[in-house]
Amino acid sequence: MLKHRYPQVSIFRLIFNLVFLSLVLYNEYENHYTQVLYSAIVYMPFYLIIFIIFCIFLIYDIVVFVETKKILSLLPSFVGIILILLSLSIFIFHRCKIYEKTLYEATLINPKEDAEIEYTIEFKERGNYVVFESEESGLFTNYYYGTYSKKDSIIRLDRTVGKERISNKLLIRNVKEQLNDKELKELIQLDAHGKENLNKSKFRFK
Repeated sequence: MLKHRYPQVSIFRLIFNLVFLSLVLYNEYENHYTQVLYSAIVYMPFYLIIFIIFCIFLIYDIVVFVETKKILSLLPSFVGIILILLSLSIFIFHRCKIYEKTLYEATLINPKEDAEIEYTIEFKERGNYVVFESEESGLFTNYYYGTYSKKDSIIRLDRTVGKERISNKLLIRNVKEQLNDKELKELIQLDAHGKENLNKSKFRFK
């Protein structure tokens, strides 16, 4: 009988679930803040292999539990399920933040052709924002999340953002293109005194 041949808890399956599913959890946590272009090509097959092995272990744990009636035999699977749910929660939370309806979107106007960092700010409908910080021509993307408020032409962020320290106080200003006289909206970074910070780049609304 199984109950005579197997221990109540499989240390091997428990360690496997703890180690590899914790790696999945950590990777999803990191992906919420930083992503590498095409990295999914590497980690998605890893996820699939880990999930298949977990399902095999889950079935085995259930069989052992049915035979032995020992609830501890399900411990490796319980641990695995908790880690998978946490990973899924972070993944869903990230997508909810990124794909929340965007009201305004502004992209950095950078006069430096050799600039290594590009920015896009998306102002969401529930007072949230996401700043996309793109490095190495989009190879790395960092995400910054927060809340904002808008009063007249002033937008206030909850903090300065990004490696370039984007100001937390921004001014919406109407400008005209010199070539076709088309009116555009720019986002100007203000200093602590509410004046335009000439050392900071501007953003343009799409």
